[in-house]
Amino acid sequence: MDVVSKRMIGIVSVTVLIFFALETFHLIDVYRADWWPLLLFIFGIMIHLLFFKRGANEEEAFLLLPGGIFVMMAGTFFLNVRDPLFIIASYLLAFAFGLFEWWVFGKQQELKVPMILFASYSLSLFIESAVSLIYLFFIAVVFLVFYIFRYRLLKNERADVQ
Repeated sequence: MDVVSKRMIGIVSVTVLIFFALETFHLIDVYRADWWPLLLFIFGIMIHLLFFKRGANEEEAFLLLPGGIFVMMAGTFFLNVRDPLFIIASYLLAFAFGLFEWWVFGKQQELKVPMILFASYSLSLFIESAVSLIYLFFIAVVFLVFYIFRYRLLKNERADVQ
């Protein structure tokens, strides 16, 4: 190391130490507890950049699973949501998003079923956290009645054709 780089490391180290000392004794107040999701987001983006910079190999596509989870969860934590059902649904959606990226860039067809299951269960939890269960039951009954009438209509049309 030359003298200039040692001097820069020394100046940066002393500056950081002074900053933390002033923060410790509450002479300055720059502490913010809501910046940490940015670290998750940056880490997820770094994983994506690493994957695409190395040529987007199908064998390394599994790296997109944690990258997608970190990016999606950073968005959830930035929103600072307090509803536990919403947080659980966003965990499942983040996992489904990671599986989706792995499926798209890894071309593995066996990931399609768990991806769809996690995404649909996450969607149902999002709906449940937003809507009361009474309304959800009413919507389910309406769709069931619609499906039964549609099934009977199709059955009658098939009988008329034959």
